[in-house]
Amino acid sequence: MLKAAVGPFVGAGLAFASAMFIQSRTRRRENLSAGTLALLTIGSQYNDLLNYRRALRHEIAKREHASPGLPDWLLAPSIGPDLEPGQAIDFQSLAFLFYVTASYEVHARLVLAEQHYHALRAVNRRMSTGVEEIQKTLSTATAAKGALLSNAEIQRAVGIDSQMTMGDLLRAALTETQAEHFYLDAFAGLRDALVAMFGAEGLPRELFAVGAMVEASLPPVPAVLRRPRPPI
Repeated sequence: MLKAAVGPFVGAGLAFASAMFIQSRTRRRENLSAGTLALLTIGSQYNDLLNYRRALRHEIAKREHASPGLPDWLLAPSIGPDLEPGQAIDFQSLAFLFYVTASYEVHARLVLAEQHYHALRAVNRRMSTGVEEIQKTLSTATAAKGALLSNAEIQRAVGIDSQMTMGDLLRAALTETQAEHFYLDAFAGLRDALVAMFGAEGLPRELFAVGAMVEASLPPVPAVLRRPRPPI
């Protein structure tokens, strides 16, 4: 009689333990997948940054070579959709990291990298739009004159506000392309946390720039963009 009474309780306990084990394994796989996806997202953002930096520096160099001595605002290129669509980290899926004390620092690193990535995208959009507007303005002014514009006429047609804005946007874009350490720090911090929780197997190893992506292989920034902006 006692065995008959205890049997169902033991069976129920084993079933519960089995269900909890399966649930724990499932949650572990989901968390590891979310962390791995976040690492790959950071890698994609970093790759976008490197591609954009290379395109930006080569476009600036092309303009500087074609017309040496151009003012900063005329060096601003329209890079176009190089950063579209943007990659975004799914922070909600990484909530499991908060079971680890060090995860607060990891979260801060991820947020900084994400902010810099979207700041670069925003600057690129504004600069591309500004270049297109200037091109339309100069095209209209040239058509109205029926001849090429002089330097003074170009500056009057564009206006000082647009000139200042474009110069500032170009400098901002160049500054953001030097922020790669935020991506590297975010990747390293997240990977260390994931290794501590799940082990290193299957995780991307590191981020690095190769070949034409390396800073030293890019055309130098023109002197006009390295100097402080002169007062108006």
